[in-house]
Amino acid sequence: MKTDFVKKLTTGLLLALSLLISYTAMGAFNSTITVKVVDAETDEPIEGAVVLVQWTKTTGFGFKATSIYKLVELVSDKNGELTIPGVFKLGASKPMLVVYKKGYVAWRNEYIFPSYERRTNFHWRDGYVFRLEHFKAEYSHKDHVSFLDRSNSSLNMGLL
Repeated sequence: MKTDFVKKLTTGLLLALSLLISYTAMGAFNSTITVKVVDAETDEPIEGAVVLVQWTKTTGFGFKATSIYKLVELVSDKNGELTIPGVFKLGASKPMLVVYKKGYVAWRNEYIFPSYERRTNFHWRDGYVFRLEHFKAEYSHKDHVSFLDRSNSSLNMGLL
């Protein structure tokens, strides 16, 4: 009788601990952060850069559906700074993030233009600096629009 109680208590404690760990881990990328947007060559702040952030959520069992949970659009101030509000909800995805200013290459947290390499150096944290590169003459405007369109499609469809 006592061993059944101990087993149930142990199972309950392990379940509670695993939920706490997963909930805490999710909060790491869902906290509110203040970031800065700068010119990659000069480190000067960029005023008026548009930052678009989207969180999605997946629901259902078997046939799952992804939908937009939260969508935020912000503009950097004269110091290149802005504050991105976070979310704290079980089931919310990591945020998809795009930073854009005319004359610069769009910055995405998933991929790098023009190579479409996976970005590995982004961390959702307070004080992060987005370094925007000038759009170079050798870059294709058509490819850049496609890069942005992929972001937009992902936002609309909740794919990223």
